[in-house]
Amino acid sequence: MNEINVLPMGELDEKIPASPLQATTYDYDAGTDDAFFPVASTPVLDDDGQETGYQRIRRTDTDKTLAIPKMQYTLTPYEDKVDIMRSAVGEHSDIDLTGMTETIKTSHNGRKLFFGMDFPAEKQVVAYSPSGDDSVNLSINLWDSYDGSCSLIVKAGCYRYKCSNMMLIGKTIAGVNKRHTGEFVEDEIFEGVVTAINAWRDERDNFELWNDTPISEGDAYKSLLKFTDKQTTQDRLFAKFREESGYSDASVWDFMNTLTHWATHTQAKKAKKGSPDNSLNSRKDRQLAVLSFRNSDQFESLLTVQ
Repeated sequence: MNEINVLPMGELDEKIPASPLQATTYDYDAGTDDAFFPVASTPVLDDDGQETGYQRIRRTDTDKTLAIPKMQYTLTPYEDKVDIMRSAVGEHSDIDLTGMTETIKTSHNGRKLFFGMDFPAEKQVVAYSPSGDDSVNLSINLWDSYDGSCSLIVKAGCYRYKCSNMMLIGKTIAGVNKRHTGEFVEDEIFEGVVTAINAWRDERDNFELWNDTPISEGDAYKSLLKFTDKQTTQDRLFAKFREESGYSDASVWDFMNTLTHWATHTQAKKAKKGSPDNSLNSRKDRQLAVLSFRNSDQFESLLTVQ
């Protein structure tokens, strides 16, 4: 039986340059495993010892099975992709790295990964206030999985200090969204990081426009009908929108922060006993849903002066 051992970055023949980034904060979800565990792929054989066209992806430290995908699935360790992203940020951009931190979260026994880089020095003030400015900063985010449930995704985002909301930015199709088939190409992550930085620079000036654009409760509710067809979610978001605006004059910025609060803070459905927590995947799907709405005709109509 042929086993394909996937080596850590330091043991690869062609090494990716070490990242020059210094400040790193690891924020692991409680109960999750270290993200950079060793993995290997073994062909699945039938009773006659013949290959079935499937492979077993497993952790070599525990021998636990992560997935049984087809042989077309390309296994590349999380660590490789994270190091490529670090190198892309450190060596191929001119963003301010002062105070940069990282977040690494895994779930489902390591089957799913989130890696985020937060750049507090890349800051944009949306509104000035004596009680504290409303500001956001750049983040670059990567999602991946070993079980094929999530493609490799690299997207730009921003973090709002006022309420710790996270929002993806840029065009829906911008960035990396690659299935785990075919040869893995390092340049795709490099290009994804460059696209993310450009998306931030294109979008950050729009936030002030959103803050200066009024929105009526009627238009807000009409937009929620386009955003989701779930009545309970519509009602909950509308109540949050009214709270966000202080029950007075509301802006498109208030409306978008209602959606990003839902995407960032709303708890996923409670997992059945013995089932893994799905909050990591749920948060990703919600943030992508908000990004899709931001690129919709309905959102653009909110910015049109009546």
